[in-house]
Amino acid sequence: MRLLILGAGWLLLIVLGLGIIPVHFDEAQYATWLAQPDLSYQTKGPWVTFSQSVIHELSFLPQLVQVRLPAWFAWLGSAALLVWLGWLAGFEREHSIKLVVLFATSPMLLALGAVHTTDIWLLFFMLLALGAFASVLHCRPGTQPELWWMLMGGALGFGALAKLSIALVPLSLLPWVILRNPRLIFTPGPYLGALFCALCMSPWIIWNDANGWAHLQHEFGHVDSNTDSIWHAIDWIPGLLFASIPVMLLAVFGAISTRVDQYITDAQTAVREMLRASFVTLLIFFVVKGLFGQVLLNWALPLVPVVLMALALRLRWTSGAVVTAGLVQVGLLLALLFPHGGLSKSRMRFRRFEDGMRRYFGQLNWRGQPMY
Repeated sequence: MRLLILGAGWLLLIVLGLGIIPVHFDEAQYATWLAQPDLSYQTKGPWVTFSQSVIHELSFLPQLVQVRLPAWFAWLGSAALLVWLGWLAGFEREHSIKLVVLFATSPMLLALGAVHTTDIWLLFFMLLALGAFASVLHCRPGTQPELWWMLMGGALGFGALAKLSIALVPLSLLPWVILRNPRLIFTPGPYLGALFCALCMSPWIIWNDANGWAHLQHEFGHVDSNTDSIWHAIDWIPGLLFASIPVMLLAVFGAISTRVDQYITDAQTAVREMLRASFVTLLIFFVVKGLFGQVLLNWALPLVPVVLMALALRLRWTSGAVVTAGLVQVGLLLALLFPHGGLSKSRMRFRRFEDGMRRYFGQLNWRGQPMY
């Protein structure tokens, strides 16, 4: 059933990406960088443009599919990683099905997965890093978890090539490690993972060292802003909940269980405790960040997986009821996207986009270099 739900969600994602959600300006920016590929760029890392260059080799695909196909696969991979993380946290089959439904019908995740920007890759690599760390906690004493640490380091390194905010993942885990599992600090695994992370980030490091750390300075520009207000510390929270699980908020009316009666192992307990601690740390971070400037919804994306996992674990509804609510949620999303039948306008935008991209890519050879 989980595969069926994921397949249906993926098809919906493709429909959204092909004919409904307008082209994001970031997507056009990454596509133009194909003309002059580099190790990194002033405003973003090289991962999105690199993945586009790989798909660009498939010249038989429509231009729009070439641009967005990596994001669709990243969304599908993120779903699989979330199921894996739930399994490591001791989710039973019923909980896992609910988790898949929540993921596949989340308006925020559908929107981010339909367009090819850095956010969907941030989600993918973040879940991969959390899954690798949870696997470390599952390792028995005396075993060698270094490979899991290396996987975590690789996920963080490649994730940084997409979006530097993936650094929030290890920073959010650090307080829990220090307070609850300090022995991990005295093992070689974290340091091997850190070295591998630096190796994966080497293109970004080399480019920034040669360009006055321009991208790093750009990122620090997001720390402060002129729109500071005490309300910004919390005004993003309702928006995040409604963007990720709007219909499911109805579950507070008698459908949320405050207690979960389930036998889980010590390792699964540790994974759940780790995820809760990471979530609380990130929540505090974004609240404090809001005091210095507005928090955009996509910035708080690292909070969404744990929100979905907590809801899937505590929903009293049956899987069928969750599926029904998810379908209603998708219907509301489509109604909001097209309150006045705007599908034809969206198609016109895409035709203009494809015409422009076809003219642009027609001036490039297969390597993405200008033809002379």
